[in-house]
Amino acid sequence: DNGALCGGGVFETKGCAENDCKASNVNNGGSDGIGSVGVIIDNVRLNDYYFAEDRDKIGAVITGNANCTTERWDDQCCFCRPNGVRSSQVAIWVPQTRNTEGTRNLQVRNVVSRSTQADC
Repeated sequence: DNGALCGGGVFETKGCAENDCKASNVNNGGSDGIGSVGVIIDNVRLNDYYFAEDRDKIGAVITGNANCTTERWDDQCCFCRPNGVRSSQVAIWVPQTRNTEGTRNLQVRNVVSRSTQADC
């Protein structure tokens, strides 16, 4: 959904599909873009299944993967090469919303993520 992600979050609240809601009328996950209310994420373990097999890939440098020299993402390789880690991009993504109140009353407790694709 989001231009800043190369995959989804395990948990995503409703909001805009772009980093700036003014960029388009597209919302993530087909939602209305209005912030989520009263969400509880509790006692969850993420990205553990392949962790032992992928441990050596986590944080490994991939040659040419950080050629981020401009804001023109389509014209360069800015973390465009996969690292082979079998995990989500991020654990929790809370995007900008179309309402001024935004996402609220979000509780996150006891979440463990062994790895994410954003580990570099």
